[in-house]
Amino acid sequence: MNRGPAKNSRSTADFRGKALAAWGDPLPDWMGELVALAEAEGLGGAEKRIGYSRSAISTIIAGKYRGETLSPAAAAARIKARA
Repeated sequence: MNRGPAKNSRSTADFRGKALAAWGDPLPDWMGELVALAEAEGLGGAEKRIGYSRSAISTIIAGKYRGETLSPAAAAARIKARA
């Protein structure tokens, strides 16, 4: 018995739209890089590259993360280093 949604049945998230609503236009450079990474590789790929969970990345993009995060410069450097 398979549980959960069928493969490829979930809608793709609009990370850029979510980020723009939360962070405004133009996006901070580090947020633009995080959004590009999430769009290119999905939340799972971003999770592996920067070491934050999928849910944390999603809430950071949405501007609702309440935990401690890296500074924007450190986050951008971490994304680039693991590219």
